[in-house]
Amino acid sequence: MNSNAEKGWRSTLDSWFDSKILNVHTSFPAVIEAINDNNTVDVLPLVKTKLSDGSQKLYTTIPDVRLQIYSANKGDTFITVPISIGDNVWVFVSERDVVNVMDSDGQSAKDSTTLTTHDLSDCFCVPCFSVDDNAIPIDPDNIVISNRTTKITIKESEVVIETNNYKVVADSAEFEVDSFNVTSSSFTHNGTDVGATHIHSGGTIDGLTGVPEV
Repeated sequence: MNSNAEKGWRSTLDSWFDSKILNVHTSFPAVIEAINDNNTVDVLPLVKTKLSDGSQKLYTTIPDVRLQIYSANKGDTFITVPISIGDNVWVFVSERDVVNVMDSDGQSAKDSTTLTTHDLSDCFCVPCFSVDDNAIPIDPDNIVISNRTTKITIKESEVVIETNNYKVVADSAEFEVDSFNVTSSSFTHNGTDVGATHIHSGGTIDGLTGVPEV
């Protein structure tokens, strides 16, 4: 075979495959440009495609991308994080179309509605991406949950809560502890001071106080 002819058809095939691969989408980083009311966001991909002529192809904004969160027990157990415009997400593109899957109970395989694969219309995103300059520090030993000035550190045998204000709302509460110690400048119950400076009408018995005087 003539070498020039071989180079010609190889180049043609390469160009054809390259043009097809350009439309095979897998995953990429993006930034949120708009937050919608239906658990979707509009995102702008943060990567460009370099073409054979050296130029760069910019993606346009992708509308209505489903925002997914960590959940289990068919949605009864979940963790959400607040999102805002400008936040980074990672976008994943489904291998096949998910139209029928998203309209189902998620328990069995569904027919595809199109022959198209790896299409941007079948993507979703998760808020789990940060650029290097904004990388989240990883605690090598503990589970850390943080929201600005509030931080919960779950250690192997201890839970540490750091926050400006702490509130528990419950129908009932029960504590079983070996010891209980409160260090505070004030301590009230239903608006009555029961801390170190409170007054008792019943006096003290062996260090035990009487009923607080209201």
